[in-house]
Amino acid sequence: MTTYEARFIIECLRAGIASSVVSELFSHGQARVTNAFLEHLDRGAGGMAIEGGYGQGKTHLLKHLAQLARRRGYVVSLVTLSKETPFHHWWHLYGQAIAAAERPDAPHERGLRGLIRRAGGGEEATQRLREFAEQLHPRLSILLRAYCETRDTEVQHRLLGDLMGQALTNAALGKIFKEVTGTRASMPAARLAETGRDYFAFAGKLFQLSGYAGWVILFDEFELVCKLSTLQRAKAYANLTALRQADAAPGFERITAVTAFIPAMVTDFLLGGPTDLNRLPEALRNRGQDAEARAAERSIRWLIERKHPLALLGETETFEVLDRIAALHEQAYGWKRKSEWGRFYAPTLSAAERMRTKVRYCVEALDLAHRYGEPPRVRSQEIELPKLHEDESYYAGTLDDVVVEDVER
Repeated sequence: MTTYEARFIIECLRAGIASSVVSELFSHGQARVTNAFLEHLDRGAGGMAIEGGYGQGKTHLLKHLAQLARRRGYVVSLVTLSKETPFHHWWHLYGQAIAAAERPDAPHERGLRGLIRRAGGGEEATQRLREFAEQLHPRLSILLRAYCETRDTEVQHRLLGDLMGQALTNAALGKIFKEVTGTRASMPAARLAETGRDYFAFAGKLFQLSGYAGWVILFDEFELVCKLSTLQRAKAYANLTALRQADAAPGFERITAVTAFIPAMVTDFLLGGPTDLNRLPEALRNRGQDAEARAAERSIRWLIERKHPLALLGETETFEVLDRIAALHEQAYGWKRKSEWGRFYAPTLSAAERMRTKVRYCVEALDLAHRYGEPPRVRSQEIELPKLHEDESYYAGTLDDVVVEDVER
């Protein structure tokens, strides 16, 4: 490892940035989760749920899993849920997933760019892709034919934009199709909240025909699903079933979904609090959506029963991580700590339970030792919480003390 690479890792740790370069540091002690993930890759489809507390290293672990998947020839997307990426809306979810899709042989060329020509390099592959597109929403077969037949790069760019999550209207797509083929195209209305599922299937099939092992989609901060409304949460869990089930629908055969969330999601929502396990499927049944209700219930039970809790690192595993960081810090800044200093960079405070806190303490302690030539002296003590009391005299005034001024209007 070069000095530049070592410094890059330390600066990522200092800023709290999850990086694929840093991620392997945090895979210590998580062999059970890593092995379970590799088994999923061997099967080629399905889902995996990871549970871990704040600062325990979920995002770093997802980065590590992404790296393992790419080494096995998978296209990988790491998606962080947010208000702009709600799990109940297929189109918004697809847009983020395809924009983040990183191919193992083209890490700087995201998504589907260049893949349609590559998959359609032979007549057989082209025919298979077209036949599959005909099973989906008519938009996709129309778009694919227009893309393959036009030689106008600007038109191809617009069509590719639709496949990358920037939806064209039916009118705009129909106009392009007529200009390219000379024929009119009839398309039903596209409800993107649902049609986005067909785009997932199309992209999954395209990745297969392009020679990749499959598509791994890692969803970070999955607990944000709990911020959605009752019906939206129900739809989100129903959507999860399509991405994680082993007997996947066409196009989803080689898609593996991984969700990472905090323990409170299960205790406060799925089982406790609003008890989503009971309420959400019933909300869908009341709307006559029995299939979706069954799918939502299966996913909720799967999250509860099949989740993989992250292992809390013991002292030995923690020291391995911190020792590695110390060695990288020395290489990055060209210095050497003295042996008699011991592990001064390992926090002993009981409050430093989270791995994130331990790493920050480690980096800051090493910075100070490098700067001043001696390890920092840390003194710990219990903080007494102030006793709060209410000043009753503050509220002693009566209505007689209140002056109301008349204001002319």
